[in-house]
Amino acid sequence: MVVGKSVSDVYMGEAAQLVRTDPHALERLFTKTAKRLTLMGAPPLLVLGLVAPWVFALVFGEGWREAGVYVQLMAVAFLGQFVTTPLEATFAVTERQDLGLARHTIRLVLVVGSLSLAYLARWGPILAIGLYSVSMFVAYMNILVLGKHALRVKQSQWPR
Repeated sequence: MVVGKSVSDVYMGEAAQLVRTDPHALERLFTKTAKRLTLMGAPPLLVLGLVAPWVFALVFGEGWREAGVYVQLMAVAFLGQFVTTPLEATFAVTERQDLGLARHTIRLVLVVGSLSLAYLARWGPILAIGLYSVSMFVAYMNILVLGKHALRVKQSQWPR
């Protein structure tokens, strides 16, 4: 959270300047930030995804092993959140809050849909949390898709 907030603050400052002076450079910043956050976040979340059940059992007792499995399942969603949350500022700086709203609406539909499906299908918590994690990852990846769209529209409006 601390790293994400720091990156978000720096990205917002640079993005606010670039959107007025060079939208093409803003797209490069967007892509570079996503790549760097992926490279920074993937290794620890991969390790967490591999060892969480055993660490939870070791630290908190055997009764907590299943909580470690839940964390293991959520690692993909955590990575999506870590990579994309700082990039949400793109919607504000490109004045495309409509796409931010669309992103949140899509996330709501995915989350409610995945949990409703798990409930109606009477799936256990492992499948429900796994489906929820995948849904959240897809919702976070929408920030990349919609953010790129906002940037390309802004670039098309920029005089050549």
